[in-house]
Amino acid sequence: MITLDDPSVLSVIQHAKNRALREEIYCAYVTRASSGELDNTPVIEQMLKLRLEKAKLLGYNNYAELSMATKMATVSKAQELLEKLRSASWNAAVQDMEDLKLFSKSQGAPEADELTHWDIVYWSERLYESKYEINEVFSPHPWF
Repeated sequence: MITLDDPSVLSVIQHAKNRALREEIYCAYVTRASSGELDNTPVIEQMLKLRLEKAKLLGYNNYAELSMATKMATVSKAQELLEKLRSASWNAAVQDMEDLKLFSKSQGAPEADELTHWDIVYWSERLYESKYEINEVFSPHPWF
């Protein structure tokens, strides 16, 4: 039995060779509390509505403006920073994904051309192990 707590999910997605299992665990994890008796969507929607209402009552356009009012930034400055980070890291991220696709293809992965969320973590771990000749989970550390 695999629980949907973060360490269990990450461990399966990083190490399970079975792609269908990785997909099943990932999908179960990202859809927690979104259907059936445990569906908290109405609660989240109500929270968002109340946050907007509070912001409007206090003279703000949205909750982000209200939240940033007590901080040393503004919504526009925060968005500007995020855009700078995105543009500065974009090319490296694209290259990393290409490297990951090439590596997974070299390992015979049929999914190599269209890696999904549950593939990226798995193949990143394999690439890391291959590149640095280490396996964090199963290799004993020198001090043991």
